[in-house]
Amino acid sequence: MRRDSISIMASPPTERTGRSGLRPGIVSLLLAWLAAASTGWAAPSISGFSQPYGSSLDATYVHIYGSGFGNTGLIVTFNGVRASQQYAISATDIEMLPPASPLGPTTVVVTVNGVSAQSPLPFYIVGAGPYVNSFSPTTGADGVLVTLSGEHFLNVINVTFNGVAGANPWASADSMLMVSTPAGVTTGPIKVTTPSGSFTSAADFFAPPAITGFSPTVGRPGTNVTITGANFLGATSVRFNGLPVAVAPANNTNLQVAVPAGVTTGPITIVAPAGVFTTASSFVAQPLITSFYPGSGGPNTLVTITGANLTDGTPTVAFNGVVAVVEAGYTANQLSALVPAGATTGPITVTTASGAATSSSLFYLPPLISGITPNGAPAGSWVRITGANFTDASAVSFNGSAAVTFSVTNNSALNALVPNGVATGPISVTAPAGAASSGTLFFYGTPTIFSCSPLHGLPGTNVVVSGFNLLGTTVVRFNGAAASFTVSNNSTLSASVPAYASSGLITVDTPAGTAASPNPFAIDVSALSVTVAVIPSPFVTVDSNLTYVITVTNSGPYSAVNARLGDTLPDLSRLVAKSTTLGGFTTSPNPAILLCSFGDMASGASAVVTLVQRAPATPGLVTNLASVAADNATVTLSSVMTNFTLVQSQPLLSIQSLPANLLWITWPPDLTNYQLQFKSDPTTNLPGWSNVTTFPVISNLSLGPRNLVIQINGGDDGYYRLER
Repeated sequence: MRRDSISIMASPPTERTGRSGLRPGIVSLLLAWLAAASTGWAAPSISGFSQPYGSSLDATYVHIYGSGFGNTGLIVTFNGVRASQQYAISATDIEMLPPASPLGPTTVVVTVNGVSAQSPLPFYIVGAGPYVNSFSPTTGADGVLVTLSGEHFLNVINVTFNGVAGANPWASADSMLMVSTPAGVTTGPIKVTTPSGSFTSAADFFAPPAITGFSPTVGRPGTNVTITGANFLGATSVRFNGLPVAVAPANNTNLQVAVPAGVTTGPITIVAPAGVFTTASSFVAQPLITSFYPGSGGPNTLVTITGANLTDGTPTVAFNGVVAVVEAGYTANQLSALVPAGATTGPITVTTASGAATSSSLFYLPPLISGITPNGAPAGSWVRITGANFTDASAVSFNGSAAVTFSVTNNSALNALVPNGVATGPISVTAPAGAASSGTLFFYGTPTIFSCSPLHGLPGTNVVVSGFNLLGTTVVRFNGAAASFTVSNNSTLSASVPAYASSGLITVDTPAGTAASPNPFAIDVSALSVTVAVIPSPFVTVDSNLTYVITVTNSGPYSAVNARLGDTLPDLSRLVAKSTTLGGFTTSPNPAILLCSFGDMASGASAVVTLVQRAPATPGLVTNLASVAADNATVTLSSVMTNFTLVQSQPLLSIQSLPANLLWITWPPDLTNYQLQFKSDPTTNLPGWSNVTTFPVISNLSLGPRNLVIQINGGDDGYYRLER
């Protein structure tokens, strides 16, 4: 069991008797402590120093206070360096001289009987130069008398305050120095200079702060404001119209501080050790929007906006740039406004005399679809949808089929990929404020025809076309012939077989493309034929009548609908007569063609058209083209008949007597199919006519080119003729 320690108290010595010896009176105390030590010492501890600094050159000892001290195994070290001298006056007091080094703050360790204790505070070892332990006052303006305590102040050369020399420094003792602050003193350390060196205080002397400017002069919470001025070091806070913000300036002349939440318009104040400074001008707190409710709605929706500084002057509110009506009774922290007509999805802005605040989140208005481009396309195609309030759209569907891929270009346009199996109908867009449908503005899917009923018929027959995506049909064709039609729904339409249609596929055109029937539609056709008899044929004399007997026959098996004849005459103006056994003649847009309409001609029926025309006045070849048609007739070789007739000059001979008993016989040269014949007596049959064997030659005579034969006149009667 530990025995209580024995303490022998004595006043600590104030002088040393020598650099290496102790005072003689201490010997008896030492012997007493040695006797007490045999009973055991308490563990040492350090509570403080008589002064926290000292020098090996000092004439006085420094005392270490604590407990458990003794001289048995006593060792005092400073950062591991042993003290110049050390001696335990009692169990609570050690007097010592620090070592010559290390200079500066050190940790003191006291070891007694191998048990060590460390000082809670550092001890400062001073060299030959001055040392400032403290000064008072610590704050002040120009001309303030400051007293410094420390060591080695005698023979002081100068004292500076943050680099500026103070006035009239005077050391009343080696441990005390007085000096007046210089004009324009600024916050900073105090530096003392003597012939032995210089020392700068760890602590600053604080001059009164001053603010010369700040920027920006307007802002809202979170705005970084730079404040300029003097003597900012040591400042603890900056106040915005009384609202404090903690600061720790890094220099004397400027600092940056973030505007605190809840700021209002007012001056800026800086709080520093030497005083408080408040600006004459105000920092203007701009409006701030922190929230609004509801987050979406249409025109005339009442929206409550919460924030700060909303009432500097008369506030205005805009929804994505469109000004709204502000309700009466607004406060600095809250106001309400009606969503204006024409507003679109976007931020809300509140504008006051202090500035404008824009919400960080968007107010959403219901989407609207105004255009689709293209308005029809196959699956996998990109479609551009235009309108309003598409921002943050979450879904796009084509008549209920979701578009797996879409992208919002901006608030008024988005692009979507047409899904598989899309059916003609409206497009819908879902956005935060709701869903919009294109309504009667349809997107048209690719059309398909499944079947047609019936698959045959006459013109005018009603045909039901069944398929998919038939809405929006623009044209129905029967083998290329456009038909009248009515669309019943997306899967059914009815079409009337058009006149002049022929057998073939039925096609449907829509904005998304063209669909063809899987099977052809057959027109119930009849076989029309035409024959032409020409009288006379194949030759006719100029200016004589030429008769065409045209027979049109329907060989069936169906009635020929709107049967008709078209006949191209050599010269319609020389038509002498015309008649028909069925129907009647109609006006032709082509002056060279004569039209005759028979109406609906029954199967097996015929019609005869007789045309009488005066042949041309000049020889040549004339052509007659007759063709027949019907709305349901096929065109075959028998539907067209072409006839050629040779128009010849009158077969008249010219006979002229020439000297030397010669006869000059001429006739028109185009009568190449005529033979010149001779007979001596035309009144009897015997002998008969005989061919003149002389081959005619063509001669250019006064009448023009003529066939010429020269015969010998025998003196008897003779007769000549042209025979075909």
